Amino acid sequence: YTFAGWIGKLFKGSKEKAGSDSQDVNLPEFLKLFRNFVFSVAVFMSVLFYVAAIACVVNGQLPLVQEMSGNDIWFIWPLLQGLQFAAGMSVLIYGVRQFIAEITTAFVGISEKYIPDAKPAVDCPAVFPFAPNAVLIGFVGSLLGGFFGMWLMMVFNSPVILIPAAGICFFSGGTSGVFGNAYGGWRGAAVASFIVGIALVILPLMLYPAFANLGIADASFPNVDYNIVGSFIYHVINFIKGLFV
Repeated sequence: YTFAGWIGKLFKGSKEKAGSDSQDVNLPEFLKLFRNFVFSVAVFMSVLFYVAAIACVVNGQLPLVQEMSGNDIWFIWPLLQGLQFAAGMSVLIYGVRQFIAEITTAFVGISEKYIPDAKPAVDCPAVFPFAPNAVLIGFVGSLLGGFFGMWLMMVFNSPVILIPAAGICFFSGGTSGVFGNAYGGWRGAAVASFIVGIALVILPLMLYPAFANLGIADASFPNVDYNIVGSFIYHVINFIKGLFV
């Protein structure tokens, strides 16, 4: 996230321009509804689900789509999924606001008595309410970056092809978008999250041998910090092991 902020600073000049912040983007009159974060997420995710569903149907995978849709009509199911995603995200955003307000007050009382000058630490969704639009930009940018990283693996004939995980792209990419937006507006959010998305699929290749040795070669942790720290520990242990073998 610090790296995302540094990337955002490259667009500091554009941040100072009117309308460059993700929350202040000037939209045509007929697109004013997209200023509502929940509405924009619902529309975007519905379109994304429809693209995936239609692509499956065109490629002869209609039975799979029907199986996933369950009791719902398959061409209505993507819309329902998009709306459910938006509803879940709105609950997350407003829930985090309430959570922070409550836990901070409770923590202050405990810290003053037992841990003076301590600061409460919360998970990354705590920053989502500060720039909800940047979260969406970060999610999309990170997902696109992940697909670009996957394409690079195929171009360079990587023996392992990692598929970007939508969940981590949402949380890590969305948070990167918030930090990129804070320093460089929506351009900073888009570029920072795109680069982070590439890192989310490329860096796990560094730790892949460790998972293979554990017999779980089909698994990986896409978080950037996990892979950097994990790779360092893995190579240090291998080096020490080599001294005694």
